[in-house]
Amino acid sequence: MRKIFFTIILCSCLVMPAPASAEFRKDLALHAGISLVVSTASYHFYRQTLELTPTQSRIAAFFTTLAVGAIKEATDDRFSGSDMAANAGGAALGVAIAFDF
Repeated sequence: MRKIFFTIILCSCLVMPAPASAEFRKDLALHAGISLVVSTASYHFYRQTLELTPTQSRIAAFFTTLAVGAIKEATDDRFSGSDMAANAGGAALGVAIAFDF
């Protein structure tokens, strides 16, 4: 399972263009960081409230985070593939490091 998430992170890094400015890098870091937090929080919600298995919780949290990111991108002036790649990387990292309390 972890191999899949690390593969997603690697692929996300490979398809992202080289950052053009410091503001662009900051924007991608914010997307990845917020997605990491959302995916970890979603994982714990699914695990504790809905009592899903760890694998089910990770999958649900990953796709929940991607849905939140897609909704955010849909409300922007234009859709950014780079932002979604950063969202996917952050979400994958968040569920990869999520653990049960």
